[in-house]
Amino acid sequence: DFCLSRGLGDVYKRQEMEEGSEGESDEDDYDEEELGSDAESGEEEKEEDLAHMFYFFAKSQLETGEVKCLPKAFAALNKVKNMVMQRNDDLRTLIIKALKRDPSDTRVPPGSGLVQRTLTDERFLMCITNVLISKIQLAKGETKDAMKSLREALIWFPRCIEANYLMAEILRSHSENATQLQVMEAHLSKAIETGDHLRQKVRESKSATKLLKGSSLKRSGGADIAEEDTEFTEADMVMEIEAEELVAAKKAQEIYLLVLCQSARFTEAYPLLQAQGFKWRLSQEVLLSLIHISEPTRQAE
Repeated sequence: DFCLSRGLGDVYKRQEMEEGSEGESDEDDYDEEELGSDAESGEEEKEEDLAHMFYFFAKSQLETGEVKCLPKAFAALNKVKNMVMQRNDDLRTLIIKALKRDPSDTRVPPGSGLVQRTLTDERFLMCITNVLISKIQLAKGETKDAMKSLREALIWFPRCIEANYLMAEILRSHSENATQLQVMEAHLSKAIETGDHLRQKVRESKSATKLLKGSSLKRSGGADIAEEDTEFTEADMVMEIEAEELVAAKKAQEIYLLVLCQSARFTEAYPLLQAQGFKWRLSQEVLLSLIHISEPTRQAE
């Protein structure tokens, strides 16, 4: 884990020292802001890198699949949240206001359309941090807490495919009425729709990358290409995040298909099933009987 086992002890100590020096007055903060010193920007950059380190450490702990690693991952993820909230007053104000609204309020916070799938965007970082926290809570059987974490994730980034998918999965298992089922379908639809847009974006990006690499090869004659490919860049990180989102979109589509078939909404299901290469194995009589049985129920609803 790139020396995290040794390095995180120092990270925690360093963070404690930084937190211990934070009890400064508003006047001191004002003076520092007025100076606009390079030291301040350097400190923010260091803190951002530290938050990323905690995030990657938590993710590596979860990827082990061992229950004993969950507390460490949970603590690291909460550290990420606290660090971002401490340094960004605007985000703190945004989340406080949004959480006061009724959960059924589907309005998105200002600036949601500008959020990018990259860790350098703090709203996205907060989103995926909450998604990982929700996975830990689900593993511990804390469904209500997981739903709260996913709600927060969707406040930070309403287009997060994995957050929408996980929320839909929880609602599918725990819905108590038709309204909750409708909310579940809305989350699935959002995940699928966003996945379609992201898939198209990834295709275009790959095409552009191929063209760029082709022209670079012609200019350089293939020299130093292998060395460049070994470096993990910001673009690689974005590609990894997008790949995880597309996996969640595929899962959402599979669940949505299952929901449509279970509720005998075959007209809606047919195009999606055909697009994925599925073929019906049931007789027409069985399908028609299901449609006739469900039709009065649908009209009653």
